Amino acid sequence: MSKPLIVHTLTEKRAEILGQIKAYEAQIAHAKHDLAHVNATIELFAAPER
Repeated sequence: MSKPLIVHTLTEKRAEILGQIKAYEAQIAHAKHDLAHVNATIELFAAPER
């Protein structure tokens, strides 16, 4: 017996949203990495006596 159309459609939509969330999480991880480098560079220039 096949799933009703609404269940099939909602299942596809759920998969789509989960994929978007994973992509956003990857972007966030990349942004955090970049931010850490910018913060480290600021430290180098803000405290040159070290």
